[in-house]
Amino acid sequence: MDILSQFQRIFETDLEVHTDAFRTHLDRIRETDQLTPPNSTFLTIANTTTQKYDYLSENFTILTGHDRADFMAQGMPFFLQQVHPDDVQIWLGGLADIISFVMQEVSPENRLRVDVRFNFRMRMASGEYVNIIENQVPIHLDQYGKPVVGMGYVMLNGQGDPQPIQGTVRLLNDAGQYETLLHKNYSQKLLTDGLTNRERDVIRQVALGDDNETIGQKLFISKETVKTHRKNILRKLQCDNFPEVIAKIMSRGFFL
Repeated sequence: MDILSQFQRIFETDLEVHTDAFRTHLDRIRETDQLTPPNSTFLTIANTTTQKYDYLSENFTILTGHDRADFMAQGMPFFLQQVHPDDVQIWLGGLADIISFVMQEVSPENRLRVDVRFNFRMRMASGEYVNIIENQVPIHLDQYGKPVVGMGYVMLNGQGDPQPIQGTVRLLNDAGQYETLLHKNYSQKLLTDGLTNRERDVIRQVALGDDNETIGQKLFISKETVKTHRKNILRKLQCDNFPEVIAKIMSRGFFL
């Protein structure tokens, strides 16, 4: 099942996901899907109050080997058992840090515009581990403004080699584009640790094929500022051009 069909199935459920912010998140996810290998993603909707999955896309079993119905019935405790033992505590600690940041730094009215992204290794039914990149988009907030129901866009990425655990918080701006609020590496130092949040945003837009003027319009900065960011990125990563930048960072644990 292609990614568009998966999105359509979510809108056919009884879940209240018909918000402008949610649809804009989906537009950005569709863009990212153009940069990923085909048939490598599945969707989830998780409810932290019940510790259950309200939805898993139908290709979940094909990609992971796990029985979809059993996974939904056993919920998040079973999912945690599938996270690599070397990753799970780092990932949980990073997730707690990210949630604390969102609650302290993002106003309640903007929290449905937030996208949280993490990576970890997950065990397939075969027993082998695969690297996972997951974007979480909040759908519902509790009475305290804390996200409690979220949609996960999960990409299988690699063969299970150890990768630094990274967490990112992005916010949809008024143009419907992501701007990075926070990026943290919770493991060893990375090549990309010296990049600023804005430089990460520029790299993503370049990878999507935008020119300097379009990037400036989407990020509300001037074309000259975009050029300056691009020069700084090339200098920091010691690259001659942006195809080299994209290839270099994607091979070393950076995700767009």
